[in-house]
Amino acid sequence: MTDLASFPELLAGYFEIPIDEPGAKAVSDPYGSVRVDVGVIRQEVRSPGYLVSGLVYDVSTGLVESVVAPTQVPTG
Repeated sequence: MTDLASFPELLAGYFEIPIDEPGAKAVSDPYGSVRVDVGVIRQEVRSPGYLVSGLVYDVSTGLVESVVAPTQVPTG
């Protein structure tokens, strides 16, 4: 996705959002993007008992880093 950051029209189509909003998806920042995605999941998934976390995998080093600690999805 980071390679597509300079093509907002493609990203807008992919995310189905207005062309001036791809920055809100933080596509050029893997850590920010994971935080955004976890926030969306926490808002959309309302199933008690699920834990949601966010991880970033570094393809260069093979390391996985926790960006968002596991927390239970709120109900309601």
